[in-house]
Amino acid sequence: MALTRPGYLLRAMLVGGFALLAAGGVLHLADQPGLGDLAWLTTGVAGAVWSAYLVLGALRGGRLGVDAIAVVAIVGALLVGELFAAALITVMLASGRALEARAAGRARAELTALVARAPVEARRYADGRLEVVPLDAVGRGDVLLVRSGEVVPVDGRVERTAAVLDESALTGEAAPVTRAVGDGVRAGVVNAGGPFDLLATTSAADSTYAALVRLVEQASADSAP
Repeated sequence: MALTRPGYLLRAMLVGGFALLAAGGVLHLADQPGLGDLAWLTTGVAGAVWSAYLVLGALRGGRLGVDAIAVVAIVGALLVGELFAAALITVMLASGRALEARAAGRARAELTALVARAPVEARRYADGRLEVVPLDAVGRGDVLLVRSGEVVPVDGRVERTAAVLDESALTGEAAPVTRAVGDGVRAGVVNAGGPFDLLATTSAADSTYAALVRLVEQASADSAP
């Protein structure tokens, strides 16, 4: 959201809007229509100002979203005296924004977890011995050792001995899967069995896991039309 302090303002609009909308209804039932209309009018005016601010922020970013429709709807309702409608649209807008903010927060948390579990180094065979190298140094044709509990760093093929893998991070399947010698293995899965050797068939940047991280980053950055 294009707001200086989006969290505080959104919560204020959501809580205040619900409270005034309900208060207006209660006052009307209590035979106090003047005060009830005042509560709804306050909500509608606040909603019109807030949604107009959102529209200006979106325009500065080169976008125009549903907030423009909200401005027209709220202002139109106020002009024709439909105060309850104006207040209701304000609450609907605040509720939608709150749900969007919650979804965005969850997406950011999932992306952080996805990136955090990505390996940053690998154990590569060189001249008959093991060396720990940065993941970016791994190339096609390198033979790596994947220890128990480690995340497979790059796409490759199982070498010498079968591998038992937890592929739930990519497939959602919780049951471990056994991959025989010569079978393909994708980066990002977890070694759920004993150590095994992996013949790298991609670099880290071209691996399945790197592509998944990029896809999630793009999805988190983009907004639906």
